[in-house]
Formats: sequence, C-alpha cells, structure tokens
Amino acid sequence: MSLQEKTSIRETIKQHDRYQFETRFDYSIESDLRRPFNLRSKHTYHMEAYFFIPKQMGINAETYKKSHFYEDIRPLMRFNEPQFSHNDFVNSREDRESPLLRLEQILESLTDVRHPQRLAYANEAVDLIKYFACCFVSNYRRRVRRRCKAIQELLASPKDKSSQLYQMFEDIDPFLRRYFSLFRRFADLRNRFPLREDLRETLILELLLAEEYCFYRFREGVALVVETIEQVRNIQGNELTTAKKKLRVWARFIFWFERSRHFMSVDDQSSAAECERFLSRLGSIKKYLSRILYLEIKPNVLFAVRAQTGYMVAAGLAAFWYFLANLVIFSYLQFGGFNNGGGFHNLVGFGGITVIFSFVVAYVLKDRIKEIGRVRFQSGILGKLPDHTHNIFYTNNRGEETFIGKVNESVEFVRKLDSVPQAVRDIREKDDLWDEEDKASLLFYRKTFELDFPAIRRLKPQFSTVKDIIRFSLRRYLTKLDDPIQIYLGLDKKGSVQEVGMPKVYYIGVAIKFFSGEQNGTSGFDYQVLVVDKNGIVRIDEVAKSVRIEQ
Repeated sequence: MSLQEKTSIRETIKQHDRYQFETRFDYSIESDLRRPFNLRSKHTYHMEAYFFIPKQMGINAETYKKSHFYEDIRPLMRFNEPQFSHNDFVNSREDRESPLLRLEQILESLTDVRHPQRLAYANEAVDLIKYFACCFVSNYRRRVRRRCKAIQELLASPKDKSSQLYQMFEDIDPFLRRYFSLFRRFADLRNRFPLREDLRETLILELLLAEEYCFYRFREGVALVVETIEQVRNIQGNELTTAKKKLRVWARFIFWFERSRHFMSVDDQSSAAECERFLSRLGSIKKYLSRILYLEIKPNVLFAVRAQTGYMVAAGLAAFWYFLANLVIFSYLQFGGFNNGGGFHNLVGFGGITVIFSFVVAYVLKDRIKEIGRVRFQSGILGKLPDHTHNIFYTNNRGEETFIGKVNESVEFVRKLDSVPQAVRDIREKDDLWDEEDKASLLFYRKTFELDFPAIRRLKPQFSTVKDIIRFSLRRYLTKLDDPIQIYLGLDKKGSVQEVGMPKVYYIGVAIKFFSGEQNGTSGFDYQVLVVDKNGIVRIDEVAKSVRIEQ
C-alpha cells in the first residue's frame, strides 16, 4: 500500500472538459477511526486553494464578485464506493459485510409472508441492490483499468519484461470469469428467491435495472481489455495468442448474452439515434442507482439568520444616524426663528439654504452608512463568518434524513503572499513564470468539513469514505484573452520569410493545501499550473505534490 493510500485524505486534480477542471478529495472514515485520538464524534478537514490569476484576464476584486465565483463552481458530495475485492463480495468479514450475502439473506427472509420486519427488510433490499451495483461497477472498472495501464507501461518499458506480460495475459481470462460469475450470481437472485406479488414488482424492477447497468459496464471493461491486447506488437508467445483467442470467445459470448437478455447494443454501425438512446439510458440508470451514494447539502438556517444580522445592523446604524440628524435639524428649526411669521424669508436666506443642505447631506450619509455597513458586515458582524454554511444529510430509500456534518465556504482576494504556504512560495520563486508578483491576482478559497463519524457508521449500507468533488469553470476567465494562435515572422537560412503560428497561452497557478483538524492528522499540498488559451484548457501541468502523515 502506498503512502497516499494510508492517509485519511486523498486528493486528485484533473481536467474535466474543455472549460472545467475538478478537484476530488476522499476523506477516509476507517483510517481515522483506528487512531486513538479520534474518540470524539466531530472531525474536521480543511481545504485551502490559492489561484494565481494573470492580470490579463481582468479577474480582480472589482470585476469578479463572490457571487461570480460560486456561480463558476459546481460542488458534489457523495459517499465513495468501498474497495471490495472479489473475495469481499462473496465472503463477509468482521469489519465489513458483503452486500451480496446480506441481500441474499434479506430476500430469503422476504419469502416468509409472516416475517415481522418484512417492510423494513424490503426497503433495505432496495438500498442494497443499488449499493451492490455501484460497488461492483466501481471495483471492476478500477481493476480493469489498472491491468490495462500496467500492460501499457510494461510495453513502453525499455527493459525486457516479457515474463510479467505473459503472467498478465494468463490472468485476464480468470479475472473476467470471476467477475462475470459474481454478476451472474446477482442476476439469478430474482429466480432463486420467489417473492410474493406485494414485493415482487418493486424488487424485480430494481434487480433488472441493476443487472442491466452491471452488464453494460462489464461489456465496456471487456472492450477495453481487447483494445489493449490488440495493441501488443513485437511480442511472441503462446500466452498472448491464447489470451487473444479467449477474448474473441468473450466477445462472441457477450454478443449472444446481450441479445438473450434484450439489452441495448451499439457499435460503429449504429445510427446516431441508437447511440443517443443508449447513452441516455445508461446515464439515467447510473443516476438512479447512484442515489444510494449521494449526500444532500442544505443551507444552515441559523447561519442564514446570523449572516443577515450584519445587514440589519448596517441598516439600523443608518436609520439611527438619520434620526439623530433630523432631530438636530428640527431642533434648529424650532429654536432658530423658523416658527414665527418670518420663517419663509428665513427659509430662502442663508440659514434656510443651510437647513436644506443639511437634510440632503443627512440623507446621502444615511445611504452611504448602509452601503459601507453592508460591505463591512457582508460575512457577519465582525467579518469572520464564512460566506456559506450548509448542513450535510444522507437520505435513504424510505426518505429518512440523517445529519452527518456541515461544510463552510469562503472566498476572497488577498494582496500579499504571506498566507500562501512556504513550500508553494519556494516553488514559485524557482519558476521563471512567476518572478513578478504584481502580474497575478491572488484568489483564496477555503472549505472546511465537519463530519459526524458515529452517525456515518450507523448508516446502512456501510460507508467508509466521503468524496467531495468541485468542478471549476474557467469560461469567465477567458473572455478577455487574445487569439490562441499568433503569427510570428521568422527567417530561414536562405533569408526567406516564414510565418510561424505560435500558440498564445496563459498560466493559472493553483496551489491546494489540505489538512486534518485533528492532532497527528494528515496534511499536504498540490501545486498545478493550468495552461489555458482563448478556447479553454490546453493541459494541466503538475509542478509539485506532497503528502505526509504526522505521527
């Protein structure tokens, strides 16, 4: 197991599409519960992001408000699928129960119409069906990709690693057999356990959807293996030949199986409409089954009231000032000779102009006090409250909500680099791209999680990791950039002029620091450079990564 796998926080940063990049943080519950200091119910995790934005993009405190930033991010929180091996699916351990074995036990109990907990077991069965499908697909796809990546890396290696490749070729067929047998065992549940009509319709539909989704992903994994093996060249051996033959058998079997179950099939001969229907159905089934993992984020009502207190205080101060100013002015009118018969002449004189001017100034200052107060108190009375505070809930199949924690967010532009981790500053000083600090605006984003571990451990099914996904859209950053290609006039050795198209790119530095709020927790940082042009993200360069465990 690598160092990163041992830590309570794991992070990844990657490009999502042309205009978005995403960060993923996995907050492990199991690893923290093994430590003696984690006896309290509340545990905190922190993420801090520093964006070094080129001045040419026109992103600063005046043009880019907090509301713009929160419009440009798309957060998603869910539980991560536990890492099950094939053995974990077919056997239960003391610390981890197999979802397939538990589902078999429940379905067997539901065949008894007099079972006292029949309705509760039926609801738990629905959750377990979705849970198994998500776990099966996640773990199968992870292992397929890992094997294919290992084969590609060995093929690219300059050393002779034929023996390792042959071993991988031999393992492909047993690997696929193991997972397909697991899939068939799940698919046969609806035939092994006859259910009565009151439960049959609901549970059978859930089982059919899960079976269809698992098969599509299994077929996709086999296709990836076939593609990887077909790329193998310049290697001779019976192992490779045998692997290719067995994969052809798998392809024919899948072709037969999908038609026997009336599953949708697409290939390069499929029409656009057929591909559209397949992708739409695959996405719909995935979203439906994945609800078992999703967490719901709701605004904290108490925080919303506290956040509005600042606005109310600002409005109160403005009203109090206006009242005092009017009191003074009316007192002057009362005792300054404006209440006698010559009041009108006094009003159009110097004293009257002074009174009118005082009214105008008092009114203008009232609005200014309110506006300044709003800016001063926009994050709370003392400016120390986060921008947003949300509660995190998990909702099961019965609609029951369980509070599992809360999350705080805040964002601001900062002028100095003192708040940036020293390790990141050292990296920037070594890079010629970041020599001048005044060439970048510094945007600081902070996110804090507080998770209730005992509440999470009481949930069924069992979850061990909370995943936080944030997608950042850069569309707003690109509007003022130059064309992606600029023409440069060059000369060849014969003296002829040549037009050379030069890519015009810009660099956004992204430094992300993460740490646990507990003693002896995990901490580390990532430093990435987003290379962008007018058309979006060109690539992401990883400059540095540091993960450590404080013992």
